[in-house]
Amino acid sequence: MINRKFILFGVLLHAVVILMATSPSPRKKNRSTPREEEGEREAVAQRGEVARIRVGCTPFSLAWHPTENYIAIGLTDAQGIIAAKSDGSSAIRIAREKTLKSSIRSIVFTPDGKTVIAGSSKGSILAYDWVSRKRLWRKSTHKNSPISCMCIFNHNLVTADESGNLRIWSIPTSPQIPEELSEEKVQNIANLNPRLLHTLWATEKDMQGVAGMGVVSDKEGRSVLVVGSYDGKIAIISGRGKVVAIWEFGLYVQAFTVVNNKAIISSGRDISTYVINITPSSEDITPERVIKKVDKISLDAVEPDGSDKYGGVFIGGSEGEVSRIRFSSTKKWVPKAIGYHAFDVMALALDPTRKKLASAGLDEIVRVWDLEEG
Repeated sequence: MINRKFILFGVLLHAVVILMATSPSPRKKNRSTPREEEGEREAVAQRGEVARIRVGCTPFSLAWHPTENYIAIGLTDAQGIIAAKSDGSSAIRIAREKTLKSSIRSIVFTPDGKTVIAGSSKGSILAYDWVSRKRLWRKSTHKNSPISCMCIFNHNLVTADESGNLRIWSIPTSPQIPEELSEEKVQNIANLNPRLLHTLWATEKDMQGVAGMGVVSDKEGRSVLVVGSYDGKIAIISGRGKVVAIWEFGLYVQAFTVVNNKAIISSGRDISTYVINITPSSEDITPERVIKKVDKISLDAVEPDGSDKYGGVFIGGSEGEVSRIRFSSTKKWVPKAIGYHAFDVMALALDPTRKKLASAGLDEIVRVWDLEEG
């Protein structure tokens, strides 16, 4: 009788052990394994990704052609510039600047799309004819300070470096370059060279390195340039190239952009993103208030999104995530994931139609996202 009880108890105990082993743990019920998280990331990537361009080295900067379906990609390790179709079907080399031994830190097209202009990590500015891919000119006035960003402002080129120097150039309209004309002869054409209009902060200590810039309208409807520095300052520059105001934000700035009269600032100190309403005038800048603070986002790249009256921003994080924040007067601002890279996001660029976004990653891949699909 005793043996039967022990046998029955053993059977019951064995059944309980099996039941406990096969039942999900309540504590781990809502937690994902690393493999499940990777699967979720891949699912998001597959949903909105329309092209994947492998470039063979780290892509540092991006720019969409204003009229053609191409993306100009600035590369590291003296690999120059390539232009790839946004569907990833083909690519052409614009330049390989091995003699410079530098990386292409920033890249822009002229509004007519005839010229692509690159800023290097050695402080040089180089311009190339889009059709013939011949170098038109080269300027080295930034004196070995890496070019941090460039933009087109009132049909002029603005170049800025990591020492805080900012220059405004008058850029000529590029004529059609004959194919038989050598690059050396092209660079001797006088009317192709830009003219330096303004030099700012060359000897002053107003701004310690330019993190980003953008164009907004002041109260009178005139275009003004808003510049953000790494040491947390925001400056307003008039159309005549005059610094009219400087305001101190007070935090280290990791990334900076401007959209719809808002300054978007990523602070590396407290790992947060700030959105500040700014009302520039011809004599002052009035930061109204920090209207939003998005916590726990470390940005390496930002791209303005002016698709509606409230605007928004695309962000690329240090963990490879590409997200979008839509501004709203009432709704809570929550970053929505568009897709992922395996490593850090180096650059972002929105296409002229605002329907596609290109992202460059430390994984040596440029990905193109369909914003309507994703």
